[in-house]
Amino acid sequence: REILSGMRVPYQYLDFQSIWVTWYQVYRKNQRDLLFHGAPNALGLGACLMGFGTFAFDVSPELKQRVGIREDESVIFMMVFGHHKVKYLRTVNRKKVKFEKI
Repeated sequence: REILSGMRVPYQYLDFQSIWVTWYQVYRKNQRDLLFHGAPNALGLGACLMGFGTFAFDVSPELKQRVGIREDESVIFMMVFGHHKVKYLRTVNRKKVKFEKI
């Protein structure tokens, strides 16, 4: 867990840290990809993490029922994939982060 201590990682993933470290060691030593298994590139698809979507399932029992998720199950991660309609030439302008080191 110390490797991930500076990252914002969902608690569900923290138990996988030792596995990721092992996979990375195998990759460094043998150039064998145990995570993506040499998957091809994105083929023009875009991806977006949908945090609001997971929230919607948390607050709407009706939505869970409509898509067949049982009451004792929960949605913890949602990602959408598709071909983009717009091609951006640059990323959005971000405000500089204000922080105070203690």
